[in-house]
Amino acid sequence: MQRQYPRFRFWPTLTQPEPGWQLRSGRVQSHLTEAIDATCDTRNGLDIYLCGLKPMVDNVRLILKGMGFDRKQIRYEKYD
Repeated sequence: MQRQYPRFRFWPTLTQPEPGWQLRSGRVQSHLTEAIDATCDTRNGLDIYLCGLKPMVDNVRLILKGMGFDRKQIRYEKYD
């Protein structure tokens, strides 16, 4: 997808990874600023897609709204 959409980023993050996991770990919330800054220098035209358990999704949505994102820019799917 990144070839087709140059601004697309997929950052899998595991809260409790198995030994040997090489990618991001910990809470998604701790990576938000890095992910947004790496994607673009403006929040206009940037959409955020979240999926996970309700507490995480709700918390990230609250943080993003506090960062100036409109609710329409935040798409999500809850697994519980």
